[in-house]
Amino acid sequence: MTPEQRMVDDLINRGLDESPATDWTVMVSDEVALLLPRESDVLSRPIGQQPGYYRTHVYRDQEVVSFPMTTPIAILSDSTGLARSLYLNLVTGVIGRTTEEVGLPGN
Repeated sequence: MTPEQRMVDDLINRGLDESPATDWTVMVSDEVALLLPRESDVLSRPIGQQPGYYRTHVYRDQEVVSFPMTTPIAILSDSTGLARSLYLNLVTGVIGRTTEEVGLPGN
C-alpha cells in the first residue's frame, strides 16, 4: 500500500465515520488515481427513485474522479450537498473542512 493510498483510506474512513449513509466521491489528481486500486468499473447507486449504476473508477465502494492537479490535495465530496466536504493534504496527511485548515492555499 502506498502512502497516498493509506492517506486516502484515512479520508474515506473519516467521511464514513461522520456520515455513513453518504455516497462519497473521492477527487484526486490523475497520478494519485492510478495508485488507488480499481475494484470495479460499475458503482450501483439509485438514480432518483430508480436503481441504477455509474460506469466509473470504484475504490472501496466510492466513486473516484481524477483531474489534472498540481496541488497535493484529495477531496471527499458529497454530490448531494447534504454532507460537508473533507480535504486531505497529501504531503502532511492532515484532514480538515477547508483547504486552509489542512495547510493548503484556498481557492
